[in-house]
Amino acid sequence: MTKIDELISLVGKHLEKLDRLNHHQIAQLIMELENDPPVWKKIPSGNRNYLERALQYYRKDPNSKAAINFMTGAKPHLRMAWPHRAGFIASKELGLRIGDPIFDSVMSGEKDLEGLSGEQLMDFAKRIENHRVLSSLRAYKGSRRAVKLILQKYDRLFSEQGRRAAAAYAQEKRQSLLNIFKKTYLPNLAGAIARGEIRL
Repeated sequence: MTKIDELISLVGKHLEKLDRLNHHQIAQLIMELENDPPVWKKIPSGNRNYLERALQYYRKDPNSKAAINFMTGAKPHLRMAWPHRAGFIASKELGLRIGDPIFDSVMSGEKDLEGLSGEQLMDFAKRIENHRVLSSLRAYKGSRRAVKLILQKYDRLFSEQGRRAAAAYAQEKRQSLLNIFKKTYLPNLAGAIARGEIRL
């Protein structure tokens, strides 16, 4: 079994079981991640810090109220962090590319959306909107209309008033696009890649 097969298998298994796990099983799951340094290091620091703190309480007293509460609170961190990073690892190792330098660098982990300008985020959104597979992601359906309206106004401003007006609007809408793509879209896309549900 290849590393990618292992990732797909583990992500699917963990996400299916996560809601049914007790706090001891959640602790074991976190320890599995901790014992795989390449994956553990790929988990975003905010999520990883919470998981590390949860393990500290658990190792001090596995049945304490703090340990139980922290392990229960770890579920959303695992649900977001594990498939999110596993998907990036999978896409990088599989060489998944669509030919767009910004999208490809984000998916390979070389860039973070936070580092993109408003105009670059507009280009990123356009690439997703114009890509048959990327725009069909189920988690994107609720946000797609809002993204379309933003892109339409951006293009209209660019053609009618020039780049400066369009760039100002892009900066104004930057946080909205970050909320859509960083908090919702990319974690779901990466999770779908890691579970083998999507091929670019």
